[in-house]
Amino acid sequence: MARYLTITDLDSLVGRARVEQYFDDDLSGDLAEESTELDDVLTAAENEADKYLKRSFSDDQIDTLIDNDKSLRRDVAWVALEFATERRPEFCQPDGKGAFWAQYERSVEAFKALGKGNARSRGEAAAGKSTRIGGTVQPRVSRSVPRFIFAPDRDHPRGHGDF
Repeated sequence: MARYLTITDLDSLVGRARVEQYFDDDLSGDLAEESTELDDVLTAAENEADKYLKRSFSDDQIDTLIDNDKSLRRDVAWVALEFATERRPEFCQPDGKGAFWAQYERSVEAFKALGKGNARSRGEAAAGKSTRIGGTVQPRVSRSVPRFIFAPDRDHPRGHGDF
């Protein structure tokens, strides 16, 4: 079951008619019959985003980020649309990629940057800051302790390089 992404998010990007084309497998014109497929795609898109965002944020923080950052919600919706078009061969390119592959790649890069702490989100004001800054978790280390010392020998009793 999808936590935060809805069909309305997909509609806002490509319109309801396109969304119906991507999900209406039996061509009945009723998306209610396709609710399982729709929910599977929405959940898969959320999981794809979570895979990168969980490096720095909890589930609750991710939900808050999505609620407060429209661009992040849009990125998750693009991932869902790519997954939706990959389900149906008539919407795939000859290499097997869906119709929204470029948007998918840009969205995943945005998730990676946010998860690594290399980018910031507007939603962080409400969700809390990332546990990563500049791409790494940075613990406090006393500067009086050298980070690395080469093993000493007779010619260099303090170690090579005098670190």
